Amino acid sequence: MARSAREATPRVGAWARACLTLVAVVAIDQAAKQAVVHSLDRGESVDVFFGLDLTNTRNTGVAFGAFEGRGRSWECPSRWCWCC
Repeated sequence: MARSAREATPRVGAWARACLTLVAVVAIDQAAKQAVVHSLDRGESVDVFFGLDLTNTRNTGVAFGAFEGRGRSWECPSRWCWCC
């Protein structure tokens, strides 16, 4: 059964809002990263407010430093984990 134009319009609007939200979040994330890279030396920390410090670090691991320093050897096993 075909959908009417009236039923399809809210779906299109919802997808448009979702895409705009995604673009905004990615843009804010990248702008924040660039601000940190250009204002803090590597390893330097700044106390933003109580309990929150901003530190310029590099993550060379897959996620949160997992498999750090192992080069590309993690790729094959991790692909199997994601497939399962």
